[in-house]
Amino acid sequence: MLEERQMDFATLREFSELAVDLDGIADYHLILGELLRMHGEPGLARTEFQKATLLDPENARTLVFIANLALEEGNTKRSIQFFDQALELDGQNAFAYHNLSVAFDLSRRFQEGD
Repeated sequence: MLEERQMDFATLREFSELAVDLDGIADYHLILGELLRMHGEPGLARTEFQKATLLDPENARTLVFIANLALEEGNTKRSIQFFDQALELDGQNAFAYHNLSVAFDLSRRFQEGD
């Protein structure tokens, strides 16, 4: 899963103000979504990830970020689905493989009651 990192709010605000110039670029929405996630705004992060997906539906990285968010929210079944979709698009995505194994492990633990 992604590490917890923080950025000061002024930088986050400045980055979000770039939307006027970068709104049609999927990677902008992906980065903004991750920054919002790191600042405890999963709903806003999800919205940005969805925008990135609409702009570039063949981008496996976006699906990995959505899957990570689902995993953090405790929705292992949904995260596994997104990791699988990411791997269908990019079978070489090491992050998707690693985090998929984490999701399967968590799913197993939930089923076993650990």
